[in-house]
Amino acid sequence: MLGRQSHGLVLRTFLDTSNKVILLDEHAGKINIYSSFEHMHMVGALLSYNLIMDGVRARVNDHNLIALPHHLAHYDLAFMHQLCELAYYFIPLSSCVPGIFNFLHMVWYAEYNSHVPVLSKYLILFKFFMLLGMYPEDKRFHTAAFYRMTALVPSQLPESIQDADINSLKSWIKECIHAHPMAKLFKVGGAL
Repeated sequence: MLGRQSHGLVLRTFLDTSNKVILLDEHAGKINIYSSFEHMHMVGALLSYNLIMDGVRARVNDHNLIALPHHLAHYDLAFMHQLCELAYYFIPLSSCVPGIFNFLHMVWYAEYNSHVPVLSKYLILFKFFMLLGMYPEDKRFHTAAFYRMTALVPSQLPESIQDADINSLKSWIKECIHAHPMAKLFKVGGAL
């Protein structure tokens, strides 16, 4: 059975029970694989491999570790784990959400020189949920300010964002998180 060369980000591992690894593949979306290879169990790792899909089952071979998110892990390990947790729970299995792999790759492998500013984190989470097509129905989130924020780049923050906009953005993100049926189990909740 032939496969295709691909890349993936390790979202979660289950070393203690089954050697199960959850990958966000650039083509196939979120997939489950089983592997005992050490670098497959490094959360956040960028891997290259030959992906073989057999229906909904995925296998990989000829895998290599390309990179680890050293900058983000060094300066903000908790935020990296929050992103992994949200990606694990919100991205549907075997679903390839357009742009989500490239977005998370960009966030994880950016050159951080210090902690990620709080506003940048909020914008990253905002864009993450926007890519997933999540948008709270509450009318207070359907304003011109929110639509302008969709164009912001987390690394190039304008000084014109008001505290009220930041609080609204935080509320928007919480609404998205609380929409998930397992939200009470998330570790990310207290960090917002």
